[in-house]
This record gives sequence, C-alpha cells and structure tokens, in this order.
Amino acid sequence: MDNKGFIFTLDAVLAVIPVFIILTAVTYISSDFSAPAPQIRASNEAHDILETMATYKSTPTDFTALQSVTDALKTKNYDSAEQIAGSYFNKTMGSLKYNFTEVNQLNTTIAANADMKNGRNIAVGVKNCGGYTFKLYIWD
Repeated sequence: MDNKGFIFTLDAVLAVIPVFIILTAVTYISSDFSAPAPQIRASNEAHDILETMATYKSTPTDFTALQSVTDALKTKNYDSAEQIAGSYFNKTMGSLKYNFTEVNQLNTTIAANADMKNGRNIAVGVKNCGGYTFKLYIWD
C-alpha cells in the first residue's frame, strides 16, 4: 500500500473541515442589517409625530397644532392646550400610549392617555416651540 496517497488524502480532508465550519457560521449570521432596533424605530416615530405636529396645518391660514398648544400655554389656558394636544394625538397615534410634557418653563404634563409607570420601552421625542420645550413619550 502506498502511504503517500493516504497522507495526502487525510491532509485534504482535514483542510476541508475548517472551510465547513466557517461556511456553517456564516450561514447562521443574520443578514438583515437594515432593520433598526425597536427602540430606535420608536424614538424616530416620536420625533416624527412631534415634527408633524409642528408643521401640519388643517387649513393654510391655521396655526400648526404645536403653535396652538404654545399659544394656549402663553395665555395660561391649560385646558385648551390639553384639548388641542390630546385631540391631535388621539387622531394620529392609534393604539400607542403617550405622555406629552412641557419641560422648560412649566415642567408639567399637558396631555396623556396612560401612566408612564406601567410603560416599557419608552421612547422620547423633543421639540422646541415659542420658548417651550416639549417632550413626547410613547410606548406600546
């Protein structure tokens, strides 16, 4: 029997084993790198909701919803600010829970549909308007 052929074959088989290990490892790695983490997606959604609130006008001559809230706060009409914000969020956010707070001057909640103590994975968006800083907390 020719030992040179056996050793050459054994060497080739042993060389293929690491290739199979690497191929198996690469196969099980997830290739979906484009999908953001749920927390990042929720944070982007909170920012988008506030940005829409700051730019959307129901008619061209109206104020935006955020400007209307700011004007109501400046005149100390807190009930009107709550009604404007609550109405806007209830129409646009569906089943999401929210807490809309002013944190710069009043440091108070303007509108909310749930208690944040019970929330998990809370995302926040921040927007300034008329000297007020608003934070919108959202969660499922």
